Amino acid sequence: MSKIPNYSPKYTLIYNFAQAMGKKILLIEHTAAEFVISRLQLGLFLQKKGHEVYALLPENDVTNQHDKIREKGIHVLTYPYDRNTGNPLSNFKSILLFRRLFKTHKFDLIHSFKFQPNFYAALGKLFLKNTKLVLHITGLGVAFTDKKTFKIRLLRFVSRCFFLLNFMIADKLIFQNPDDENDLWLTRFFRKKHCVIEGSGVDIQRFDKRNFDIEKIKGELGLESKIVLTFISRLVWQKGIREAIEASERIFNEFPLIHLLIVGKIDYENPESVSENFIKKYESHSQISFLGLRSDISEILAATDVYVYPSYYREGVPRTVLEALATGVPVITTDMPGCRLTVEHEKNGYLIAPKSVDETEQTLRKILVRKDLKKMGEYSRKLAEERFQNQIVYEKIYEKYLEII
Repeated sequence: MSKIPNYSPKYTLIYNFAQAMGKKILLIEHTAAEFVISRLQLGLFLQKKGHEVYALLPENDVTNQHDKIREKGIHVLTYPYDRNTGNPLSNFKSILLFRRLFKTHKFDLIHSFKFQPNFYAALGKLFLKNTKLVLHITGLGVAFTDKKTFKIRLLRFVSRCFFLLNFMIADKLIFQNPDDENDLWLTRFFRKKHCVIEGSGVDIQRFDKRNFDIEKIKGELGLESKIVLTFISRLVWQKGIREAIEASERIFNEFPLIHLLIVGKIDYENPESVSENFIKKYESHSQISFLGLRSDISEILAATDVYVYPSYYREGVPRTVLEALATGVPVITTDMPGCRLTVEHEKNGYLIAPKSVDETEQTLRKILVRKDLKKMGEYSRKLAEERFQNQIVYEKIYEKYLEII
């Protein structure tokens, strides 16, 4: 970063902004679909700031998102990506590819998300002094669950080593919750580098229940006059799908108008993935529907009365919960890192113990007899507007860019 002239403090930010104008910024994600959902709006925000934006994404674009991104004026570069590769040669080739791209395009700033791309970006950027690197820690994942098996302990040790290496190379580190910031090795030695910015942002215009015809949506879903509980996630056990289903089943007789929607696809590459046989058990269930992967999440959330997310995965801040907040829906989630940031207990929802079907059941009973669900939903919306909306989160991220460019 250029030396700042001896301006008074009130001009420092203005000077930084002027220095940062017209930069080449690269955003890296592990899927094109995730980029569209979570990073595209950030890219457009950066364009409005006057920057040239690139996206580095896996070359296997099964959801045909690359062209959609290009249409927004964002340049797309690709790399081969194997989520579960343990092949050192394959990883080394990816690192070399990242480095070649970084040198060829001479990016001013690189902002990478997710564990594996972060590792490639850190080693690829090594010794490139004119390129600044921001690594975003969007959660610690399966290695930091409370399982105590030898495999998990080994995975956690290796993950901490990789995180530490990334910390040493990166110019800025962004965590999404303070628990993740404190659970890694030696973070106190990198205090000047890292910060917490809650969540990745949420589009409060897109997710706003007031913009939808709720009765029409419920009719299209075949849920007229139903009380809709919704769970949205990749279908892995650690997201709390078993707890959500079993707790709901216990109260169906008492609350016959309840219907539970499960939205998301099986994550076949994850060892904790829900099985097809488990889903088939509920094919003909009158009060549970598995909807699979959907593109109409905003409509489904608009038709939702209570969002249920009993995750015990090490989230950053779960995107679907933020979308529920923005929609104006009361939330039940766990008192876990990331999740706990989204709920003020008894105001816009409830925080429950992880892995507890009993507590999930008791909390469902408690919230369903409340007469002020609408007020709770309004408080959810208020939290989204004041803490989690895109504009607020992106401005905070951009301030961190200005500190290093």
